[in-house]
Amino acid sequence: MSQFTPEQQQAIEARGNTLVVAPSAFAVHKSVPVSTFKEFIAYSHQNKGKLNYVGLGRTNPTAITIEWMKKEYDVDWTNISYRGAGDGLQGFARGDSQVMYVG
Repeated sequence: MSQFTPEQQQAIEARGNTLVVAPSAFAVHKSVPVSTFKEFIAYSHQNKGKLNYVGLGRTNPTAITIEWMKKEYDVDWTNISYRGAGDGLQGFARGDSQVMYVG
């Protein structure tokens, strides 16, 4: 694994790039009437506090990403905690949660 100097790290961060790339998926339940991410953010603004997301624990990387998204896009989604990804997926399929991020 390569080592980065502090200067290289700062240059990478200044460009807005990341050092980690991992497969991920962001899903919106079919009951939400949107076709694009931009439409979903607009819908979220129009329906503040009415959308729930699958929560898998506060220190889970998916939870950290969701919290970042909430701040970045100024949206108000409510955490619905599940015991694991399987339970969360079932809750999402039922429509108990309208947002699911897996990363």
